Amino acid sequence: MRTKSQSTRGLQAAAVLGTTLAISSFASADVITARFDEITPGRSIEYSLDSGGSFHGTRAGSFLWTRLGGDYAGPGADGAFTTYCIEINQHISYGSTYDYETRAADLSPIPGSGMGAARADRLAEFFGRYYSPQFTTNNDAAAFQVAVWEITHDDGLNLTDGVFQIDDEGSLSLMTQSWLDSLDGTGPRLDLLAMTSSTAQDQLFVIPNASTAALLFMGGVFGCSGRRRRSA
Repeated sequence: MRTKSQSTRGLQAAAVLGTTLAISSFASADVITARFDEITPGRSIEYSLDSGGSFHGTRAGSFLWTRLGGDYAGPGADGAFTTYCIEINQHISYGSTYDYETRAADLSPIPGSGMGAARADRLAEFFGRYYSPQFTTNNDAAAFQVAVWEITHDDGLNLTDGVFQIDDEGSLSLMTQSWLDSLDGTGPRLDLLAMTSSTAQDQLFVIPNASTAALLFMGGVFGCSGRRRRSA
């Protein structure tokens, strides 16, 4: 079995330690003005927010934006950038422009008191393990978004139990559940920041830095290797 080098483990540790510092640096309520362009890659899903009592359709995947203004000067939200939704019960419209305030993930979404430190840390680990700047398939991007909703809207990590559920028995739910099952608190973390609004759907994006780039590179190498082995 192939093992990671000591330097790789050191980079992962540095990324975990750097999370708190990075979020503190960019957690002030600076404004991001951006146009919501589309969700791609992605696909339609059926979800429930009442423990399976009723299901509704939506599109899940990578949310694509164009930065138009605002005073947020940190990284991660320049030009064309990508987010993932953390507030499924509010809405945004294609082609519309929104003013968002930046906020630490644990204090988001709003309205409300936020998801709390435990869920925010779980999200950071999930992104650290599986985030890709550009998912190549509709199913992968949708599965990633569904996992984010499960983490932010439910106390557990089971797609067929609890408040948040999806109606899918195919590859999307199998992939998402396998990702969720792997979250044990030991994985690398990525630095995350929320875009919040009291009237629009709140979003989450990655704050890139040197350790983030290293983790994404390693994730791409090991992730692609793993996918090739499973395909073979």
